[in-house]
Amino acid sequence: MTHGRILSAASALTFILVGCGGGSGGGDSTPVVETTYNGLTSDAPINRESAAALVEFLPSEESSLPFFSPSPRQSQPTVSLRPVPKAFAALSSPGAHQKSVVRVEEALDCDSGFGEVRGSIDDVTYLGSYVMRFDECVDDNDRITGEIEVSWTKADPYYGDPIDITMKYNDLSGVNLDTSEEMIISGMVSASGMGTCDMLSVSDLIMQSSMPENSILMEEYRLRIECDYSLSTSYETEKYTYSGSIYIGDLGKIMVSSEDAIFALNVYDFDSPLGEMTLLADGSISIQNSTGSLVFEGLYQDDTSPAPREFLVKVMLDKGLDGELEVDMIIPAWWMASPDMMDMEDSDGDGMWRGWELAHGLDPTVADGALDSDNDGFTNLQEFVAHTHPMNQSDFPAEEE
Repeated sequence: MTHGRILSAASALTFILVGCGGGSGGGDSTPVVETTYNGLTSDAPINRESAAALVEFLPSEESSLPFFSPSPRQSQPTVSLRPVPKAFAALSSPGAHQKSVVRVEEALDCDSGFGEVRGSIDDVTYLGSYVMRFDECVDDNDRITGEIEVSWTKADPYYGDPIDITMKYNDLSGVNLDTSEEMIISGMVSASGMGTCDMLSVSDLIMQSSMPENSILMEEYRLRIECDYSLSTSYETEKYTYSGSIYIGDLGKIMVSSEDAIFALNVYDFDSPLGEMTLLADGSISIQNSTGSLVFEGLYQDDTSPAPREFLVKVMLDKGLDGELEVDMIIPAWWMASPDMMDMEDSDGDGMWRGWELAHGLDPTVADGALDSDNDGFTNLQEFVAHTHPMNQSDFPAEEE
């Protein structure tokens, strides 16, 4: 199981909750079991070799809420339980408001085993709490046991959508039936202002894997998303402010932060394999600890409708925090959404990243930066710097004026 799959599995389970109802009182609950993080706790190495893995933990429109929606750039979860409490249908019936509370008591659709939702819903405010309980509940390739407690403290009274919500993971265990890897999730995630122009989420979670290298610990991991109108562009933009520590099982601890990070939403690029994307346009985001820093700075130009490939980001890697940048270059912003492209290793010393060479049909073990593989008059290294294709004669760097 990859780091991405771990995050996606947790995402899926919580995404289920956002699609469900809430209620007041309701549902017996059990105490949270303190799961122990079993990965590395020392500071993670921040260098060329680790960059691709670290970038997976940078927020984007899809993944920055890792416990509210699955990330399409990571492996998709197999958990697909999506209960829709019958109580919500009752709330829309003509006689709904003759009641003060509607009980939720409903089975989940498991291939085998058992799962249920129990709680209650205030028929006017939509506030309250409920518990999702799993007992060897098998869905596709995952077997789930444990509980998630959900509490709605604020909701849209017209549509019944959550605004402020808290989720508590009570020793929730998931076993992948293909790999036999088990992940136990314990802790809490809360969000306020969901669906508004000022949303804040806080995650304090332990994800303990039977394979310690895949375990994750999040301490006071905060993300704030605000509507933004500061850029002169036709794209919708949002401001992300985030901070906190993440422990990655096989790497160690990193701290993530941002400064006026503005993201452009729903940018579609035919040249990108990722299709529609969320791109860093302005401001900066950083990963840092005592071993180094990795900073991404958006280089937005005042252009109302920039082409997708015109969204550029400056990457600065300071290994050892000695002020000497091991990496200092400009890349297309969409590379950040592709961990493979962010593999900055350069074992052959030809100046080109391993990830880029692999993606463009070059051999990362051969120093071929000075070669012109497509005979277009530009070396492979020149094409790397210009973000053009070294194996395509019709895609070459623009002539400087």
